[in-house]
Amino acid sequence: MFPSSSLVTRVSQITAAKISAYKADRLGKKSERTERSLPAAAVNRPLALLRCLLRLAVEEWEVLFLVPKIRLEKEPQGRIGWLEDYEEVRLLDACGESLKNVLAVHRDRGHCYLRAHRQRSFPPWRPSP
Repeated sequence: MFPSSSLVTRVSQITAAKISAYKADRLGKKSERTERSLPAAAVNRPLALLRCLLRLAVEEWEVLFLVPKIRLEKEPQGRIGWLEDYEEVRLLDACGESLKNVLAVHRDRGHCYLRAHRQRSFPPWRPSP
């Protein structure tokens, strides 16, 4: 039924109970890479894809009469990420001198690199003579 499953399930056999069982299974698993619980996004993306395909099966393919209710997990708003030391070095190596200075100020004040980089409206910083 889903990518992590080795079994194939017919579209007509997908029920709300099977979807709930899959969701509970995914929520109980740990990431192989980080050994932490899977984030809500890792559970929601396959479910959102399934919901889209089931809607197609009803509206366009006319294979199903009803789409089972699929409730997604609540995800945190926005992302907060921190650069590792090697990522910071790579970012600064890829920047021109004026942008390096702006990023250094943002880093020292605790601002997000991405926000500073996407702004693009700041004037180039030049040291005073």
